Amino acid sequence: MRRLDSQEIMAIMLALTFLAPFAVMPWGFSMSESSFSYSFSISALLWRLVKRYDSENFELEGMDPEHPFDIIGVTIMMSLLSVVFAIQVPRYCTGKASGRITLSVGVLSLMQPFILSLSGILTLFDHGILIYIGPIPIQFVVGLILMKLIPPEIETEEDTGWWEAAETREDVMEDLHD
Repeated sequence: MRRLDSQEIMAIMLALTFLAPFAVMPWGFSMSESSFSYSFSISALLWRLVKRYDSENFELEGMDPEHPFDIIGVTIMMSLLSVVFAIQVPRYCTGKASGRITLSVGVLSLMQPFILSLSGILTLFDHGILIYIGPIPIQFVVGLILMKLIPPEIETEEDTGWWEAAETREDVMEDLHD
């Protein structure tokens, strides 16, 4: 079986980062004396599937060209570490990053949406509504599989950090062509 190169691993990880859902999040609540309704979304960086409290249907929202930060602005803070994990996995597979640091970034990328959704979880539980709110670990699981299937030829003890690895544009381009 052919070994994937760093560009192919990066393409897989970035596609997952931008297209795969990363979290189920509360979106809004409506309370009256007799009822409690909620809205939630299944979110990816470039799209969101929303169930609003005033509707039985789900709505698929994409990035609006006139207001691109409506989705990205909210979700970037929920998935910023996912982007870092997408960069770290190919670095690990090519021996430029340690497994410990790469796994730590992956776990933190799951904690970010969970912590930011915690207030919504507590509000829903307080009203007896039990739905899952938190991370969807698709990217993390695929990253782990890639790390297991494509271990580095030389295990790295020290991680210099992807931001320190390339000092010039030429170094970056050389890394991409490896």
